[in-house]
Amino acid sequence: VGQLRKKARNKVYVPLSYEAGEVGQVDFGEAEVIIAGKSVQAQLFLIWLGYSGGTFVKAYPGQSQEIFFDGQASAFEFFGGVPRQLWFDNLKTAVVKVLKGSKRQEQHSFVAFRSHYLFEAQFCNVRAGWEKGGVESRVGYARRNWLIPVMEFPSWDALNEYLLVQCEKEFGRRLRGREETIGERLSQEKTGFLPLPERAYSCCATLPVQPNRLSLVSFATNRYSVPVDVAHKNLILRAFPHRIEIADQREIVASHSRCWEREQDILDPQHYLGLLTRRPRALERARPLRQWRETWPQVFETYWAVLKERFPDNQGTGIFIRILQLCADYAEDTLAEALEMALVCHCYNYDGVRELVRRVAEPDRPGPADLSSHPTLANLSVPLPDLECFNQLLSAGGGS
Repeated sequence: VGQLRKKARNKVYVPLSYEAGEVGQVDFGEAEVIIAGKSVQAQLFLIWLGYSGGTFVKAYPGQSQEIFFDGQASAFEFFGGVPRQLWFDNLKTAVVKVLKGSKRQEQHSFVAFRSHYLFEAQFCNVRAGWEKGGVESRVGYARRNWLIPVMEFPSWDALNEYLLVQCEKEFGRRLRGREETIGERLSQEKTGFLPLPERAYSCCATLPVQPNRLSLVSFATNRYSVPVDVAHKNLILRAFPHRIEIADQREIVASHSRCWEREQDILDPQHYLGLLTRRPRALERARPLRQWRETWPQVFETYWAVLKERFPDNQGTGIFIRILQLCADYAEDTLAEALEMALVCHCYNYDGVRELVRRVAEPDRPGPADLSSHPTLANLSVPLPDLECFNQLLSAGGGS
């Protein structure tokens, strides 16, 4: 065993050179980060360019096929073109079966993706990662220089904005033995790239779904809510790296942040409010509303309690449910401010609250028109109607 290990350590490699725009190498790596206060193992997608040494890095929660595609599409946008040839490991997201020699049976979806961008795919030999050693070394470089010690970010978007800045800073660096910087060589390399297509590839997994009796559709062990009025339709689910879209034949009916945990229910309370207007007694125990109540403003609870006190037999709860539906069109903070105003002016009906919400949302509504440049219009007046005729409707003696 010792002799074999020594032989493995003493391998010798051939120095390589590349033409401008000829080759890019693709790989995944890992790095520990803190996202929104939670420690996670981020999957780092990298593309390294052989001629310039330019590197693109983007972090994701996983390594699914839509992430594999999104990373490449994002890199092409970042570099301003597509390398004519890309080198890969034998990833399941790209390869169905390793055949004899360099031949591979590729995933149909991967063939569709690379046909959109027109690059040639080359695959390393099995367990021969050194064949794309440039990107292999960049994985460790990015982790050591940009993500150690463990860094904290409020979101995945914030993490990727940080990584993008680091990639751009690399443009000013000069690699050993070269006179030009990475950025200067990248400018030269763009002349050898394939052009970007007019439209980017839609990097998502697509599958048909059928909601269950709880108005939930399933994807990757998790369940996502849809509006109850489409609960018996055949729908299409599109899974992007960070969001889930569910559509019928005409439009998107639901959109959620993608959950990367397992066996979770992701519920939008707005999807169930229409049903609760017919079943107001269920509001107290409705799980989507219970989750929402953990975070909604305290004024929501106060206003609901006043409605229940003023209107018996769940009538107040019915009014409150209609008011909550305003959050489909207005921000939660806007409704909260309107409810504060409603409590002050003792407004306890849907139409009144809706008007207050509109006033909060549109504080700079246009005032009276300036007619100083139109004197003929400024002199016009509309006579007030004579209301004396309505006195004849009063009973004798003028009483009401």
